[in-house]
Amino acid sequence: MQNRLLTCLEELHTRKEGALVGYLPAGDPNVKTSIDAMDAVIRGGADILEIGIPFSDPLADGPAIQAAGVRALQTGFRLDCAFETAWSLRQRHSTVPILLMTYANPVLRCGPAVFAKKARRAGADGLLIPDVPLEETGPFEAACLEEDLILVSFAAPTTGRTRLQAIASGARGFVYTVALTGVTGSEAGPHGHLRRCVETLKNAGSPPVMVGFGVSTPQDVQDLAGIGDGVVVGTTFVRTLQQSLAEDPQSAMEGVRRLAQDLKNALRVR
Repeated sequence: MQNRLLTCLEELHTRKEGALVGYLPAGDPNVKTSIDAMDAVIRGGADILEIGIPFSDPLADGPAIQAAGVRALQTGFRLDCAFETAWSLRQRHSTVPILLMTYANPVLRCGPAVFAKKARRAGADGLLIPDVPLEETGPFEAACLEEDLILVSFAAPTTGRTRLQAIASGARGFVYTVALTGVTGSEAGPHGHLRRCVETLKNAGSPPVMVGFGVSTPQDVQDLAGIGDGVVVGTTFVRTLQQSLAEDPQSAMEGVRRLAQDLKNALRVR
């Protein structure tokens, strides 16, 4: 059976449709609520779900996602909760690709092979580990290959041409390209360097390119839709969930679902 992520990307390419990768951290404000919120993101139209694993030193995360991780850890979140979250969502959505986003330390502490095996058994299709540089991906890539998982590669507008070519040649699934330097949730800026980055990746044979960081609104999505093959949206889902829970807990999931729907609709206008 082909990896669900590859199947999804092929189908979107056939339809000439941009991909919406929706991100939420597991366990915020608790495991059950986070699962329901992720379910709402999928029901709203997200093509791919990215589950964040709370970590004490999240270098790539902005304030909103860091705070969400702290809340989850304070309520007793543990690594196995992430696998339980993935498994629960897999029971609800049999074909939607599920990715786990984490950092190197939790994977190394668990052991790359054990971590990959647990991820696969939980129904995951791939991993994102943003703090592992290209030169050190070997053990992580080997563990993923053994379990038919995709290890997503990362690139940035500041990455040099030669390095971008190396990233493109070894990438599988998609390349996560940041729209700007900084952390998630940063304010979007001009996209000239981003265009050149994506063009270099494409010319070097890269798989689809997803653009993330600073993507918050349908207008952001439309602005970026012609640059890459889709977008990764996280911070605005976290903020919307928190605001919805504070204002009207009974209908909080509807707010998250509507946001996903609006973002996905923006990707269909190309």
